[in-house]
Amino acid sequence: MIYNTTSQNAAPMPDLRFTVAASASIEPVYAGLGSLYFPDNMFLTRTNVIKHSGVWMRNDFAGWTGANLTLDNAWLDFASENTPVNLTGDLTVLGSNPHLSRLVLSNSVAEVGGNVLLNGGGLNLYPGEATIASLDVAGNLVLTNKGAIHITSGITDSVFEYGAQVDVAGDMVVAANSWVYPYSHPTNGGS
Repeated sequence: MIYNTTSQNAAPMPDLRFTVAASASIEPVYAGLGSLYFPDNMFLTRTNVIKHSGVWMRNDFAGWTGANLTLDNAWLDFASENTPVNLTGDLTVLGSNPHLSRLVLSNSVAEVGGNVLLNGGGLNLYPGEATIASLDVAGNLVLTNKGAIHITSGITDSVFEYGAQVDVAGDMVVAANSWVYPYSHPTNGGS
């Protein structure tokens, strides 16, 4: 989508949903996401409720900081790695299918000062070439209504004793029909 950034940023934030998501018609096989391109990041930075589905194609998005962030039936991935999440409040991913409603972070550190709620949605954490997948939650981590978290381990070596880390200061609650999916590194077995 191309628009005049000065005019669009001066206007009230429209209530829109951009989606180039896969279809759920042949479960459990899902196609990948299409690309979302905008001339700036206003559709991510001017709201704390994200409704878009696609691969965000801007390399200058510096990640989320602030209070709360909610993905509402959205599947968001990033073309660039290292998109940090640093929230003082809660991270919520809402949906009815964690394969189609999820936040995907690669080579990123996610720090959440409140709770993480995966209510029918998912969170996927992937390592980078020189980093591990990391989630630090000051409150509770709650997976409910088919909520899922996928954590892929990076290489373990003399620099990293472990390949991924999920640190929850409060309770970790995994309700019926919700899942934690840990994946070992494909070549060295780091887990």
